Amino acid sequence: MNKITSAQNQQFKELKRILHQPSKSSFVLLEGYRAYEQLKEDGFPMEVFLEEGQEPIEGATMLSKKLFKELVVTENPQGIFCKVEKREKPFDKGMILLLDGIQDPGNLGTLLRSAHAFGVNNVLLMKGSCSIYNDKVLRSSMGAIMNLSIHEKAGVEEVEKYLEEGYRLICAEMQGKSYKELEPGKLMLCIGNEANGIRQEIKELCTQEYTIPMKGTQESLNAAIAGSIFMAHLQEE
Repeated sequence: MNKITSAQNQQFKELKRILHQPSKSSFVLLEGYRAYEQLKEDGFPMEVFLEEGQEPIEGATMLSKKLFKELVVTENPQGIFCKVEKREKPFDKGMILLLDGIQDPGNLGTLLRSAHAFGVNNVLLMKGSCSIYNDKVLRSSMGAIMNLSIHEKAGVEEVEKYLEEGYRLICAEMQGKSYKELEPGKLMLCIGNEANGIRQEIKELCTQEYTIPMKGTQESLNAAIAGSIFMAHLQEE
């Protein structure tokens, strides 16, 4: 098994560049065994890196404990991460998840993971949202970003373009019709900012607002939970 023990190793230096400047790299680093298993199940080519002392994996590279710690950001890493090449894919003709100002990386990662789980392949991320290459997004998405078509830093004009192509824009809000009345179709589902909701420019383009009825006294649901409920309801048979 190949082993890296020197900080001067070129492969180690490249991994550090990817970690610290993920948006400028053609690759991304994904931590944890669950991400590794998901990537393997999805058939993605990847390079696997293990911390010294971990159970060997065929073809993996072992890193000394000191060097491994320099390449992970979790407090209690699992001793494995994968290097995967980014893939840019065009949108298909299916439903679009429109995320307007989602700033919490945990929420964004969960929304991307749910999108993959429920067959929503297209994600339009408005300007002002968290980067999909934030380390917490990468961890909480469980590798889902590799399976999705994601367009970042979108403007209102891009939303208008999809409306011209026949999409209906529906907004998840605190007031509106019950989400149970919604049926799958050529939809853009908009989930808004955790604190401020959906910006007015988007609301003005909205076909209909829908809500998730609640029996308790909570004022609203977490953005990731609300989006996941909508996507689960709207998944195609």
